[in-house]
Amino acid sequence: MNKEFSAGAVVFRRNPGEILFLVVYSARNKIWGFPKGHLDPGETENEAAVREIKEETGLANLRFIDGFAEKAAYETISKRPPFKGERIEKYVTYFLCETNDLNVVVDGREISDYRFLSLNKAEQAVKFRNLKIILRKAYDFLSLKGKFCIIIFGLMSLVGCSVIKGTGTVIGVAGKTVYTTAKVTGKVISVTANAAGKGVRTTVNMATGKHTVKLIKRGNSFAANVSLNRKINVELIVDTGATETIISSSIAKRIGVSFNKGQDVLYQVADGRTVSGKQVNIREVKVGGAKVYNVQAVVLDSGETGAGQGLLGMSFLNNFIFKIDTEKGLLVLQKR
Repeated sequence: MNKEFSAGAVVFRRNPGEILFLVVYSARNKIWGFPKGHLDPGETENEAAVREIKEETGLANLRFIDGFAEKAAYETISKRPPFKGERIEKYVTYFLCETNDLNVVVDGREISDYRFLSLNKAEQAVKFRNLKIILRKAYDFLSLKGKFCIIIFGLMSLVGCSVIKGTGTVIGVAGKTVYTTAKVTGKVISVTANAAGKGVRTTVNMATGKHTVKLIKRGNSFAANVSLNRKINVELIVDTGATETIISSSIAKRIGVSFNKGQDVLYQVADGRTVSGKQVNIREVKVGGAKVYNVQAVVLDSGETGAGQGLLGMSFLNNFIFKIDTEKGLLVLQKR
């Protein structure tokens, strides 16, 4: 059976005390759903989602939430060449996007109406069960992320860190040791072009479902022994407050990452300064028996990574359910 691929997003905005989800009404199919559409030739899923949301709703001010991408698959009759009229397998990837823009403008041709609804009302509005499941997953993801950020704020505020962006699934941070970071902790706050690695699939390789890694105490922080691109082993501070994995320019050169061709980004560090860096992909990051391929990272000048060689951030940890035991100095990584 032939296949077609589409992409879209669960778009939401925040009101005081609640999250409202955007649902759109298909003029053709007479049902409520989420903005989505086919991939044009050469487009990545992210690019298609951005384009379709803009075309169907006029929204362009979107913030993609890292770590969320849910797929829906079903059989249908194609309405587009070259398979028009044939039964096909349809695959749709839904991302999660936040907007502060209230100026939604539907095109009137494909989409005739829209609403921002609470979770319960949005679940009632969308027709298909797979969309209800994806909506619920989006809500749970945002709720978990909020709880996660509160946990990290409670830990990090003791050392004056003010910028936190976490996207992983944390099942526990155990122990009495105050968990701190090295010099860098923060988030990418500006990207001057399309982010590196859009459309590049991040995959996980683990021999078993769970791995326990012994961490190395470095002052008030913990470091992991990390293999990069099967070329070198380095100690990276485990930092759940860092959006990306961070490496120095000298490390990037040693593992063969051509960071000069990476996207320019601005990165906010712990002391509040904004420094420039390059957003790249690391082909393989291995911690213990857990490997992740195509890990997004930021390359900073060696002087900006503090005394260490870099940070093992959420772009790696987000691929697992993980637990940090600071009393025993252990990092537990479990398959999602």
